[in-house]
Amino acid sequence: MTVLAAPATIITTITHAAEPTRPDVSHGGHRPPGSSGSASPDRERIDNTRPLRGTDPVSVDGYRLVSRLGSGGMADVFLAVAPTGRPVALKLLRAGAGAREACRREFRLASMVGAACTAPTLGHGVSAAGAYLVTAYLPGYRCATTLAGRPTPTGQLWRFGSAMAHTLAAVHARGVVHCDVKPSNLLVRGHDVRIIDFGIARYVGERYGGGVVHCSRGWAAPEQLWITPATPAVDVFAWGCLLAQLSSGVHPFAGQSEQEWILRIRSAQPDLFGLPPGLDEVIRATLARDPRDRPTAHELTMICRAHGDGHPRPVQPPRTKPRPHHGALPRTLRRSRRRSG
Repeated sequence: MTVLAAPATIITTITHAAEPTRPDVSHGGHRPPGSSGSASPDRERIDNTRPLRGTDPVSVDGYRLVSRLGSGGMADVFLAVAPTGRPVALKLLRAGAGAREACRREFRLASMVGAACTAPTLGHGVSAAGAYLVTAYLPGYRCATTLAGRPTPTGQLWRFGSAMAHTLAAVHARGVVHCDVKPSNLLVRGHDVRIIDFGIARYVGERYGGGVVHCSRGWAAPEQLWITPATPAVDVFAWGCLLAQLSSGVHPFAGQSEQEWILRIRSAQPDLFGLPPGLDEVIRATLARDPRDRPTAHELTMICRAHGDGHPRPVQPPRTKPRPHHGALPRTLRRSRRRSG
């Protein structure tokens, strides 16, 4: 594990469940050939949206904004109507240095992922309101933040865990690491789980640049706090955190501040009290401090499916010995509040 000589800046995002996020967009100014219109959102019942604010634009490059779907540290997401009449999700990045390149980069990464794994990308562009991305709007899907707050039956946990791991495995197979797996970035309908918002995603093996680490508090893996190459194990760690929270109602590394969370994720054991037998063993493996000791998303899919079918498979023991201590954690912290669901 690499540690920079100079402390890295950790930009954390804090998620609020009050405003669920729908499809985080991925394309804007360019419409694919043959795209056709569909029912206008004005004639549909749209859940989990909020009215536009007085400072919001009413249109972006011909896309008419209807309502708000969510808000994050770097962008706002709107339900919009394309010039064809098709309902879409439009992500408008906040003005700032590098916004255009960030928009193009997210477009490329999201486009690498299969349409069955995310909200399909439609276009991107730059308008007077700023750089923007557009994806398909997925009616009938709900944000995974709605799954929290009530006991989740064990069978449902295995099925959800399998679907989520299957999606992550497909993303990883395309050479992409999401790096921000959390409830507000997951859309669920039945046994289908899709992942959205590739804003801080990385190619497998890519390092963060500029000595800055972008992550969401509570969902980042220990190695994300360092300038290390991105690996799929990062997303597996977040899978374990989410399944543990859905099962017990308690986040395995709960903390009241960034400092407390960093200390816990670095040195404390996860709180896995009350997890169902079998699932506790799987989650513990995904939360191994050494990323090489975690199962892959494909292995998780197989394990969860076997449990769901009544034929559980044993979890393989750690593949490596624990790594040595790597020095003090970065001390420079800067907070960017996110208000997505």
